[in-house]
Amino acid sequence: MATRMTRAVLLLLLLLLSSPSATSAQAPPTPTTGLAAQSLEELMTIKVDTVSGASKREQLVTEAPSSVTVVTAQEIAAYGWRTLGEALRATRSFYVTYDRNYSYLGARGFGRPTDYNNRVLVLVNGHRVNDNVYDAVSVGADFPVDLALVERIEIIRGPGSALYGTSAFFAVIDVITRRGSGLAGGEGSLESASFNTWRSRGSFGASDDRGRDLLLSVSHLSSDGVGALRFPEYDDPLTGPGISRGADGERASTLFASARVGHFSFEAVTSEREKHLATGAWGTALSDPGSATVDRRAWVGATWRSEWKRASVVARAFYDHMRYEGTYVPEGDDAYTEYAGGDWLVGEVTVSRVVGVRHRLTAGSEYREHLRQLQLIDPGTGMTENSQRSRQLALYAQDEVRLADGVSAVVGARADYWTLDGWSAHPRVGLIVQPDVDTSVKLLYGSAYRAPNAYERFYTQGRAVANPLIRPERLRTGELVVERYVGGRLRLTGAAYVTQITGLISQHGQVDERTWYDNGPRVYARGVEVEAERRWTNGVVARGSVAKQRAHEANNDAPLSNSPGVLGTLRLEAPLVTRRATIALDWQHVSSRLTDRGATAAAYAVANVTWRYAPRQMRGGAVAISVYNLLDTAYAHPVGAEFRQDVLGQDGRTIAVRATLGF
Repeated sequence: MATRMTRAVLLLLLLLLSSPSATSAQAPPTPTTGLAAQSLEELMTIKVDTVSGASKREQLVTEAPSSVTVVTAQEIAAYGWRTLGEALRATRSFYVTYDRNYSYLGARGFGRPTDYNNRVLVLVNGHRVNDNVYDAVSVGADFPVDLALVERIEIIRGPGSALYGTSAFFAVIDVITRRGSGLAGGEGSLESASFNTWRSRGSFGASDDRGRDLLLSVSHLSSDGVGALRFPEYDDPLTGPGISRGADGERASTLFASARVGHFSFEAVTSEREKHLATGAWGTALSDPGSATVDRRAWVGATWRSEWKRASVVARAFYDHMRYEGTYVPEGDDAYTEYAGGDWLVGEVTVSRVVGVRHRLTAGSEYREHLRQLQLIDPGTGMTENSQRSRQLALYAQDEVRLADGVSAVVGARADYWTLDGWSAHPRVGLIVQPDVDTSVKLLYGSAYRAPNAYERFYTQGRAVANPLIRPERLRTGELVVERYVGGRLRLTGAAYVTQITGLISQHGQVDERTWYDNGPRVYARGVEVEAERRWTNGVVARGSVAKQRAHEANNDAPLSNSPGVLGTLRLEAPLVTRRATIALDWQHVSSRLTDRGATAAAYAVANVTWRYAPRQMRGGAVAISVYNLLDTAYAHPVGAEFRQDVLGQDGRTIAVRATLGF
């Protein structure tokens, strides 16, 4: 089954490659076929995206020293994506694992169970979102920004520690939010979905001709979750089948505010999400809604941007806060509560300047003062406190050198000092060859590191054991990327990479159910990715990708757990009668993968479809109907050592109806 699905996506890619170009089908042939030869209409059809996170300055994705994908607000609306995880799993080389509490992002075959997404750095408007206790970032309903406020998502694959430091391990993802000028008034939305799920949002935006801009938004989610979940691992001849009832609910709220005045921009975000535990994780009782986790995330800060002669300067200062509360009700025992809290200050200055006719230098410094890294832990004799305070200082520099027409090199490095780990330095180099305006060939090398976080070092509670001697994990990657635009309507991307990781940090467990984090043996990975995107003048867009990868320990040829060998995606979007009505299908295939205990989670393919209509009378609003897991596919995700289960089943077919109105 998995092989047939993969072949289907490959067949689609071949059809995209072999079909006659839209230009030749609808216009007389021209002597040249590059982007420069296209008409205005054709240039509007093809799009060479820009990215700002790859080099901390805006540039074309074909010039960036990474393999980049940009997801737009139009795509988010058309495909009905409600969370960051849903948008990412529909892109090349990414997949998401959900354990009915948190969503975990996997990239290029790496998706360690219960890692809280600490190997991917997520930014919002250039500001680091990963917290200072778990180094975690949320990609589900607990992401602190409503996806309806997102202008675009920049996905920058590969190691990014040369500019961003720790956690920029497999990718850097920069979420760019909308401005108030994009709303020009009020906007409200309401969604009703399966499991008595309701989402609501109210937003207001304003701007003037002096460049001042304001955006305010509040969002809320409530869901009862699945009414009854069956877990055969909990079947008992005395108590009956292992069924969890009424314990899968979820509540989330976010508040977002941004303002721009002259060279300054200001941002304030706060979010809170409560999720009940229905799975028995961490030894909790089934069907007890008293077991729940509450996550809060907030930040407030200012950014100053200025252009002076041939230089651009960006300075930012932020205060960040996180808070976690977990209430756990064990079977036949008293409930206990744990708590984690973090507060930290961030300051950064980046200067980018053109020097002469061949060089663009980017340099900067970043400082983080961790005011509090607190965990209330229970070693079995009562609640105790583990509190840390630390500092991080970094210096980074990068030179983009034009060696010749169409040939450039990138050389950069960053040195980090952390009071818990000392100094660490990580370089990157790249050679980018553009033989014509339609083609880009990139040969890249980079290294990255991830320092163990406070949770991995110091957490102790019941069966969880601390390991303060754990060391940073390090990565080196070599990659070849080829990007090609054909006929003005077809975009092709291919990538091949080799990765080596030393000291990979993983969760370990024993038969006595004790768990802890520790460094593992050296890990090797290699992979090949291909992607094709085709656009037609009638508004039809097709995009498909296949990623084949293999990640394994150096002393064991078996693949890592939660590491699928093949990922496939397919996206189709087409207008219905009028371009104001669209139908969009996204499909993902994930091949089989090992669980933490050595069993196999079966391969699966899931399709989602969204119909959307945006009449003129709604002033930028729209109505939409989404069907998720269209074919009601039964599938399961592998989970971490804190579960009795090896895999957890995912939701079947669900339906959402939403309406957005501008006023």
